[in-house]
Amino acid sequence: MVETGTQSRPIWRVRNLVLVGVALVLLIAAVLYGPTTWQVVRQRSTTISTPDQVAGLRRDQSDGAQETAEYVRDAVASSTRLNKSVGAVYLDPSSDSRTVIFVGGTAVFWTPTNVLDEVFQLITDDTGGVSGVRNVDAGPLGGVMRCGTTATPDGDMAVCGWADHGCVAVALFPSRGVDEAAKLIGQMRPAIQHRD
Repeated sequence: MVETGTQSRPIWRVRNLVLVGVALVLLIAAVLYGPTTWQVVRQRSTTISTPDQVAGLRRDQSDGAQETAEYVRDAVASSTRLNKSVGAVYLDPSSDSRTVIFVGGTAVFWTPTNVLDEVFQLITDDTGGVSGVRNVDAGPLGGVMRCGTTATPDGDMAVCGWADHGCVAVALFPSRGVDEAAKLIGQMRPAIQHRD
């Protein structure tokens, strides 16, 4: 009887140590991954649309514009495995040269910054990439928003995009500087992206 009690004490001690170890691992996981998991849950029910009017721009319904938007959209959608994707070309009433080509889509992303970087590389892989990339204010929807420039035969073109845990989007801004493009995409985003 005494021997049995003595043998059960080490088993009890080992079990307690294992339980404490498991609790510690769970606590560390909660601290490390809890905030990201909460953001993913909050942002995963995202929808993206291309309204007819956004930020003073009008959607171009011509066949050429739709083909351009679909070409870029398909390239982005296939590389990032989007659940749903959209694309549109927007006209600026003040100038025909100041169109905006927009593409975006929804999916669950654990690392939005990496996804946006991949989309930037894809959009400009033939021209050497986006240079001078900098973070800009992502606004109340959060996530990451960045802008830079890419070289084109007609000169540098501003490129801006955003990503969060529920969507990614990018826009090309011919005949606009980065500061103007950053302001414009900040105005476009709340009209394009919605969360349930």
